[in-house]
Amino acid sequence: FTVASIDARVQGRILLPDGTSPAPNVISMNLSSGRGDNFHGDLDSQGFFSIGVSSGTYNVFIWSQDPIWVPPDLPPLTLARGETKNLGTITLVRATKVIKGKGLFPDGKPVTDAGVNAYREGVERSIFVTTDSSGNYALFMPGGTWRISISPQASPATWMYLEPSPTII
Repeated sequence: FTVASIDARVQGRILLPDGTSPAPNVISMNLSSGRGDNFHGDLDSQGFFSIGVSSGTYNVFIWSQDPIWVPPDLPPLTLARGETKNLGTITLVRATKVIKGKGLFPDGKPVTDAGVNAYREGVERSIFVTTDSSGNYALFMPGGTWRISISPQASPATWMYLEPSPTII
């Protein structure tokens, strides 16, 4: 294994629109590089986070267990060795759109092992949910243009979706 040193830090705070901190374990922060580096951090009780990373460029992802709260678009960030980058206060926004659907096999049976992903083109932004036991899903998101895809979650997969991903505006 080749390992990299933690030589930089990203910090900041995440709040709800009313200025309060999210409930514990509802929001988490993830930094992901194109080379496979992924760093994760949870919020403290006041909404602060501090994540040690290796120097490099990262896409910023904020995950919410409560689908009504979504992060604003955040640009990628680059950190030099020894740098601490403070992202300041990031205020979540209320989802204004809901895309609901149902995954079905050609015989009408529900697709129960699927991940449904909405990807916002032009920014590194995605929202992910899984289908329920009836094949239903609901993606909560802000406005904008999104591409929707579906993929099996079981391994080994017993199916695949072959159509182009639809674009939703």
